[in-house]
Amino acid sequence: MSYRSYGEFVDQHPADQERFVARVKALQGHIDELYHGFDLSYPDTRRAGRFIAELKRFEAEGDMPRLQIVRLPNDHTHGAP
Repeated sequence: MSYRSYGEFVDQHPADQERFVARVKALQGHIDELYHGFDLSYPDTRRAGRFIAELKRFEAEGDMPRLQIVRLPNDHTHGAP
């Protein structure tokens, strides 16, 4: 089954603070490297925007993962219009 994880079991990339790497082998190649992991100073509205951008890409390509897990660790309504 195809799957994609957003923000679960990731660490910041050691050479690029804007990217993330999977902490567990099963998630390698199945994460969005630009989706922020646990960081309470990073707003969930930006995480949601990144997820939506990938969702649109998957729709356009016709290759939607069957399972997608999205982590929103913050107050995900903070800053919403």
